Amino acid sequence: TNIADGMDEAFSRFTGTNKVAILVTDGKSNERQVLAKIEQARNQGITVYTIGLGSKKQLNEALLQKVAQETGGRYFHVEKSSEISTAYQTILNELSCGELYLGCSPSGTVFASPSLRMTSDTFYMDTFIDEACSEVERVVLRFHSLDGTIDYDLIYRGQHYFALKKDRTEIDPLYLQHEGTFLAYDKYGTLIGKQTIPVLQEN
Repeated sequence: TNIADGMDEAFSRFTGTNKVAILVTDGKSNERQVLAKIEQARNQGITVYTIGLGSKKQLNEALLQKVAQETGGRYFHVEKSSEISTAYQTILNELSCGELYLGCSPSGTVFASPSLRMTSDTFYMDTFIDEACSEVERVVLRFHSLDGTIDYDLIYRGQHYFALKKDRTEIDPLYLQHEGTFLAYDKYGTLIGKQTIPVLQEN
């Protein structure tokens, strides 16, 4: 992998005013040559996002972080090529709307059939996760109350299903807006899905 040559090839192709490059590498390269490209990127107004693919041992993460930080981009580490799409999605959303939102699919479609149900004595919260979103490791349900936000960690039950139930007396003071927000996180604690739904009252 000759990172500097790849950067040089990319930089030579820009013609517009919004200049963004994404550098993906699975190895190390000549550090001096790459550092020179940082200066070139800054002179040309190019933002560089870097993605290190594979084992951290085979990557020069300090260099990739430096390239991203000094050109206004961000560094991502992904262990498998199948995870690159999540980094791309974050970059796309950051560029298009300024949101640092990481998602395996557009917001709201990470969750399949999310449900908040209340009976006379029990509150049920559960959701399936879209099968394409295999990186989801944690699901949280967030309520907004007068005292601030209250989070509940749902328990993974297998088959892409997360669920939790609580006594209604614990929940009653919390759902002031009659809704709750499901939040999905990957193993690094990065938010990759968010969806707010209403609470349904069951007889």
